Amino acid sequence: MNCFQMNKNCFFYTFFLLIVFTSCIKSKKKKVITPTKLIVAKNIDSIKVDSIDFKLDSTNFNIDSAKKNIDSLKFDFDTIKPTYLFYQKNDLIKNLIDSRKIDISTSLFMGDSYVSTTNLRSNNDSTNNYISNSILYDTSKTYIYLTFDDGPQNGTKACIDVCKKLETKATFFMVGEHASSPFLKEIVQFIKGNYPNLLLANHSTTHANGKYHFFYEHENFAAEDFYLAQKTLHVPFKIIRLPGNTSWVLQNKLRANGLTKPVCKLLDSAGYNVIGWDIEWNFTRPHSNPVESVERMVKKIEYAIENNNLNTKKHLVILTHDRMFQKSNYTDSLFKFISILKENSKYIFETLDHYPGLKPL
Repeated sequence: MNCFQMNKNCFFYTFFLLIVFTSCIKSKKKKVITPTKLIVAKNIDSIKVDSIDFKLDSTNFNIDSAKKNIDSLKFDFDTIKPTYLFYQKNDLIKNLIDSRKIDISTSLFMGDSYVSTTNLRSNNDSTNNYISNSILYDTSKTYIYLTFDDGPQNGTKACIDVCKKLETKATFFMVGEHASSPFLKEIVQFIKGNYPNLLLANHSTTHANGKYHFFYEHENFAAEDFYLAQKTLHVPFKIIRLPGNTSWVLQNKLRANGLTKPVCKLLDSAGYNVIGWDIEWNFTRPHSNPVESVERMVKKIEYAIENNNLNTKKHLVILTHDRMFQKSNYTDSLFKFISILKENSKYIFETLDHYPGLKPL
């Protein structure tokens, strides 16, 4: 036997041993790691769900959302501190997510980096997990829907604190891209977790990047922007407010101008409600300070009600913006404004999921 034949035989023998060794490793029983152990595991770089790679930012493990078509996980908000999950596909990082909790109801198998998703359910990425109980309207009262736009941002926490202190219901229309830090995401989760007193609603992903004409002239792009916000913010109900425009889409009503009507029709077809406003508390630019005094705002409300300058009689929607109340003196103005309205026994504060004429939520 010459050297060439010996080397060739040696190569095939080595290759055969390598195949056998690999098969043995694959046939080895998978290591089961419970959620608690998985949290502190030191050798986890990534996991795989249905061939989609999930990169972990550290040794911590958290899943708040899996890929689009997976009913993935069940959560318990009182257990685990925020961690971060990056959904990575085609070298693009998508859906930076954090959560205050995770309670995985089945074991996770490591070894081949596969996570079983059988019989798991998510409480965070469905619009159907919150139930809006119907109310019987008192026709002798006027229902006030206090809304805050553009959060989470400076001022959002102040608005939340005032509403909680005065036990006032309010709706927060939030922008997906504004939830850009753990603190701001925590605010979004806090609002969502405090339903039915506070309601989280959809105010788009990008807020049109300030280019409203371009945004609404490309209605398919605009609609996708809202759909993405619904997913990334985990908005509980299909309630939207258009950036920079007051339009209405309800069960039997579509009221929009020529610019926004195309996207309103798309949102209507997708089952969304679009909510405008009746009264706005204006703000200065660029400092975002309230223009009207508290007393002036109260008079505007009284005038609108008396003259029925409302989209729906006996139901008044007030538009404000979170950042208007970031300074302590203007936080006090908000406190005073709500207090005056609450002193009037003819007014009842509600969240917008109770606005009359909505499509099924």
